Formats: sequence, C-alpha cells, structure tokens
Amino acid sequence: MDSIFKLTEIRANNKEPYPNRKTYESDCGYFSTLEKAEERLREMIEINAQCEERYFKSQTADEEMDKYENEFGHDITLAFNITEYKVDAPSLLDIQSMRSYTAKGIFNDESLLDNAGIRPFEGRKQSKIRFKRGDIVEVITRTNSELVVVWDAQPTEDDYRVFLKIARERYRNLCIEKGLDYDERGIFDWDYSDDSYLVFSIKNDYMHSHPWSPYVFAPTMQVPEQLKELAKEIIEKESENYK
Repeated sequence: MDSIFKLTEIRANNKEPYPNRKTYESDCGYFSTLEKAEERLREMIEINAQCEERYFKSQTADEEMDKYENEFGHDITLAFNITEYKVDAPSLLDIQSMRSYTAKGIFNDESLLDNAGIRPFEGRKQSKIRFKRGDIVEVITRTNSELVVVWDAQPTEDDYRVFLKIARERYRNLCIEKGLDYDERGIFDWDYSDDSYLVFSIKNDYMHSHPWSPYVFAPTMQVPEQLKELAKEIIEKESENYK
C-alpha cells in the first residue's frame, strides 16, 4: 500500500453569518483505498440526515430545544474532502492528491498532484475548468467559507505549452550566456499550487487570493442581490485597471 486516504468533513454553525462563515474540520477516518473512503462518505451523509431529522423532531416537541436553536443554532455540513497521503513519508504533509465533495456527496473537483512537486502541473483540460471570470463561487476550507468572484481560472494545457516553450528558450539563452551545459531539469516547473483560481473577495476591500481548485464550490446558499452587484462592480473596476 503506497497511500492512505483521509476523509474529512467541513462543518459550520447554521447561525454563522453568510457569506463569511467560520468552519471547522472533523476527521472521519483513514482508508486503504479511495473507494472505501467514498463508501464511508456516503454512510456519513445518511448518518447526518438521520441526526438532522431527529434534531428537528426534538426541537418541534420541546420548547427549550426551540429556544436553544433560535439562540445558538446547530452545526451543518458544508463539504467533504478526501486527501491522499503517501505511506512511510517523513511528514503527513506529503499530500498526493485531493478530492472534494458537496454536503450531499456529489463530486466537486480534484487535484491529482503531489505537493512535493514530483508530478508537475501541466495545465487543465478546458472541460475540467468549471468557473469563469465573473462567476460567484464559495471557497470552503477547514477554517472558513467565503463568497468570492472569479477573475482568472486555472491555466490550460495550451497555457502550459506556451510557458514551457518560453522557459526553455530563456534558460537555453542563459546557459549560453553563462557558459553552462543546457539541462531542462534546471527549468522551474509548475506545481499543485498553480492549479488554482484567482479570485477577489466581495466584502473584504477587493482583496485577492488563489484558492486551490478542490476548495472552490458553487455557492451553497442563494447569493444576495447586493453581493451580485458588488461582484459586478469588482469585475468592472479590475477590467478598467487591466486595460
């Protein structure tokens, strides 16, 4: 067995103000195969549905429970992640791949890249890019969830070929200039962190970030009209800046 697969659940309190919510990660087990991790994911969804049903039955029948819900709320599932780790590695940070799923267990996205950079990122197929400029998406991580607007999607395979051609030419010229032997291993390559979107925060002073593809979801709740207008303003402003 070369890898283990860790299943985690991302949860938040339903009273957290949308669209910026604090989240936390709950471990759901380690598995020898992806299939076993996904099987447990489906079991978790059934368990969550049963717990939710019992909770609301209790709330309806108990006035104190109703008051508690109104004041404190309860935790809900936002997403699931299955992270593949290398076995017998010096660190559990040696991630081999990441897959994400919605709260209902629907596949969201994946990045099949190791974070050690052994397998370079060579761009995405166009069909694997789910969002485009102007789309409002929800970035869900182990610590927070936020609505943002997309400015740039991941680089494509064509983008990678252009990058590689330019990088080879520049490095070859540098080797000639310095009197060095040309070796393509000296070219800096793309890694898993390049498999990401460029997004702007809608409510946080136009701050930008580069969320990893598996963390980017379609909005889990209806987007308020005010935020849609703010997102349009951001795109229009940035378009003017890049003219």
